[in-house]
Amino acid sequence: MAFEASCCTFTAVLMLVMAIATMAILRSQEARISSKSRLDYIPDKGWLRETVHWDADHSRFLVSHMEGGIGEIPITPKIRPAREHTLVPRNSTPPLAGLSTNGFKVDTPRHRIVAAMADLVKNRYSAVIAYDTRTWEQLFFLKLAGPERASLADDVAVDEQGSIYVTDALGGLIWKVTSDGSSFEVLTAEGAFAVKPKHWLISFVTVNGIVYHPNGFLLVMHTAGDCIFKVSLDGKIVQKVVMEGTFCGDGIALVSPTKLAVSGLWTGAKLVETHDMWSSANITHFYAGPRHRLATSVTVKDGDVFINYMVGQGIPYYLTIGQAAFTPVSS
Repeated sequence: MAFEASCCTFTAVLMLVMAIATMAILRSQEARISSKSRLDYIPDKGWLRETVHWDADHSRFLVSHMEGGIGEIPITPKIRPAREHTLVPRNSTPPLAGLSTNGFKVDTPRHRIVAAMADLVKNRYSAVIAYDTRTWEQLFFLKLAGPERASLADDVAVDEQGSIYVTDALGGLIWKVTSDGSSFEVLTAEGAFAVKPKHWLISFVTVNGIVYHPNGFLLVMHTAGDCIFKVSLDGKIVQKVVMEGTFCGDGIALVSPTKLAVSGLWTGAKLVETHDMWSSANITHFYAGPRHRLATSVTVKDGDVFINYMVGQGIPYYLTIGQAAFTPVSS
């Protein structure tokens, strides 16, 4: 009996020590997001957020719900944590039922947002959807792939004419959708993004974050290949950007025509710069964010890069959008 009591006491003490150590690690990781440059908010519905974009016209962050839907987080300095307001609720009726809202872009000239939607569990459905940012009425919904093959519509870009480009993170291709969402085509040839995976844990994730460059081409992050591609708008030229470094990249955002911000899942974020219009590039700055939060996307607000952290924490549960405090990469 004495031996059993001793074992129970030892187990209890060990568990307490482990709990304290875990909390200390989490606190040290969380401290990487400065209290002066973070926006904590209580989610209105759901638990996970995939993408963030700064909507300058309305002074708010917009976020996509992995459970389906779009929310806004207004900038209210006197209210912390902020409260998310759902603009587009999760839809439980087909064909939207069960679809995650993933990457999206604010298409300011056309007063809309365009978002990629997909079946995250079975990968049997991918689509693109658009909403009017003034009324939040659905403008169009277009199915891109069904149960005939595995697919995952992941992120979108919109060019100056309003054409929409959607990455398929499982199929390794880009869909090009007409501006009105009435039809689409596969933009890139089969195998155009064939590269050797560098990260076994995410080796199934191919083309991911995508942006339109004002000089008339696309930049695409290849997650498993740990590289960036430059793609012509007709899909005929797919060029791997010459560079070195590790990303674990997910979402991307243009800071300027020569600078690109990359969210790195559990590695934080990095700044990439080119001097030859994206034939080659170098990682110039990095930011080591909290590893337990998962940095899934980046957006630019007043020249600063802000990161969306997919996973929240705390009681009550809160999520965070944090400014990246970049440090120059030593030569």
